[in-house]
Amino acid sequence: EIIYCCTEEKGRNRSERHNQEYYNLLIHNKLAIFVKLCDIIANVKFSLLMNSSMYIKYKKEYNERRTMLYRQEYDDMFVYLDNLFKI
Repeated sequence: EIIYCCTEEKGRNRSERHNQEYYNLLIHNKLAIFVKLCDIIANVKFSLLMNSSMYIKYKKEYNERRTMLYRQEYDDMFVYLDNLFKI
């Protein structure tokens, strides 16, 4: 169920794939949010290590994702991401 909730919708671009239905599934499963945050952290760290242009995309998307996914119990993960995006 967690993997299903984290799976993107079909779409021609990132915006279409991360639509409201995608977030609705994610936000109703605490463990799916945790897994998605782990995925985001891993992607951001890898993009920094590889000096990838994806870092800029992740940074642009972060405020929306933070707003949609934020839960107090995962505050440490969001603080960690906040600091990664200050680099």
